[in-house]
Amino acid sequence: MTELKPLTTLNCKQQVVRAVRFNVDGTYCLTCGADKKIKLWNPQRQLLLKTYGGHANEVLDAAGSCDSSQIISCSADKSVILWDVTTGQPLRRYRGHASSVTRVKYNEESTMAISGSVDNTVAFWDVLSRRQEPVQVLKDAKDTITSIQITDYEVVTCSVDSHVRRYDLRVGKMVSDFIGHIITFGSLTHDGQCYILSCADSSVKLFDKDSGELLNTFTGHESKDYLLENAVNAKDSHIISGSATGEVFFWDLISSKVTSKLVHKLNKPIVSLSHHPTEDYLLTACEDEVILWGFSMGKNGESNSNKCCSVPQCKSRYTNEISLFFFPKDEAMRKRWTDATKIEKRVTQDMQVCSRHFVKNDYILSGVAKVRRLKKTAVPTQNLPWQFPNKRNNCHSA
Repeated sequence: MTELKPLTTLNCKQQVVRAVRFNVDGTYCLTCGADKKIKLWNPQRQLLLKTYGGHANEVLDAAGSCDSSQIISCSADKSVILWDVTTGQPLRRYRGHASSVTRVKYNEESTMAISGSVDNTVAFWDVLSRRQEPVQVLKDAKDTITSIQITDYEVVTCSVDSHVRRYDLRVGKMVSDFIGHIITFGSLTHDGQCYILSCADSSVKLFDKDSGELLNTFTGHESKDYLLENAVNAKDSHIISGSATGEVFFWDLISSKVTSKLVHKLNKPIVSLSHHPTEDYLLTACEDEVILWGFSMGKNGESNSNKCCSVPQCKSRYTNEISLFFFPKDEAMRKRWTDATKIEKRVTQDMQVCSRHFVKNDYILSGVAKVRRLKKTAVPTQNLPWQFPNKRNNCHSA
């Protein structure tokens, strides 16, 4: 793996950054501070876009909605707040927890917010209605909830009680796995097949989600008494974790060998990190500072990672004007994309289609700025090979 370089540094001025999170498409990021505020940034340009104030204590976590028009946040003041991104005003304030709220997440459609707390419960909030009480409360955990992950039909929670619990919403079933160590954070691989669990014994463990089998253990970092977070890169090839020593560790998922170490600030804990959903960018938070790591940009905004469109005859590369989109994970939609683009070889997880093959109605516009994000139903329809049978490089010259 090519080692990432520090691209920009955000001096957040929030006393201590408790959490840093990319938004759904990786264009913006949120920082949650001990100063009781949330800040919205464009990390590439080191640009502070908005500050959200309304919590009465430290902000511990936040997440952006699927269209980037709203933010949900949680705090040590026991509340969960729904924010309007553009106005900066709170839309709802939920007070159902009896203690500090440690984690908050949206479901995929951003119709529901799910929060976890020091009171051992997980609460579901309907953000579309004016209902102030939680729709449902899960009370299976015996200690603090340290992380929440959401899939299409599952909610995965981790707790200080050393259990990871998976709730299947389709059948109302809960499966609990005892790990044997305090779990400080849990995430999922992008293929949805594995748990990645950070444990208080200074290890990160990889488990098969369905069988509960321990697949690999990653060591070398120090957790001490910190609730360290982990992440996985966009290709599911490397596991990433912060350390109490101020370093970021990268392990090969298969061999468990350390492939890279980044130094943020020596002997200062990296309490939070967030990997870009599709690109090789990483945000790390240490004290009051956030660093964006990635590949340096070459001339004309071209990425040194050499990413380009996979459509035959198209030579477009990623720039500030051209976006690249990975093929859908849904098999039916992936086949529609493959048929439309006339790609005859097997589609791999690295292959992408550029924005010149989509029309205006294929995009969802962000609430902050006109950020291109594809609708789930979008299929490439323009500048395709079959439309120009006697020309070459049409996309590049369009």
